Amino acid sequence: MRKRCVKQIMDEANMSEDRCWATLGAFDEKGDGRIVELDANTGTVNEIMQFAQPPQLRVAGKGFTGGTWLSDGKLAVCGASAVYFFVDGVHKDTWALPSFNDLHGLCAHGNRIYVVNTGLDTIDVFNLDGQFRGSHSFETPWLATSRILGDYPERSAWSSLHDGHWNGEWPK
Repeated sequence: MRKRCVKQIMDEANMSEDRCWATLGAFDEKGDGRIVELDANTGTVNEIMQFAQPPQLRVAGKGFTGGTWLSDGKLAVCGASAVYFFVDGVHKDTWALPSFNDLHGLCAHGNRIYVVNTGLDTIDVFNLDGQFRGSHSFETPWLATSRILGDYPERSAWSSLHDGHWNGEWPK
């Protein structure tokens, strides 16, 4: 079904399978989000749109980090700390929560939008109207406990947090 939807969008946009859209940033202090079209046949890159994220939501060096088309024709894209919605290239809405931390992608399925929140190692789930429905966490409870206690272990030390044999001390 996804392939049919992508094919339909490409047909409507008069795009071939040799072209695709990509989200990216300017990697400068402004943190503008950009969408470009890449053409594999000609080797060209054409800018589709550029968007200046609000200063309070902007992260220097990061622009747009993922995007998806919604069934109502809106384009949803994420920056590092917000999700933006566009219709015909015009900004229509913004979702921003204090828990949004280094967003890196999103997708829509049915009446839900799934946002990849890499800063919290979660997939955050929303209704299409923006109502938060919950999160799927991809960190172990042991790592969460360690973070709550103020410790942020390196990824290489995570396996030590999985040891279920308690020696009378909290993990460090």
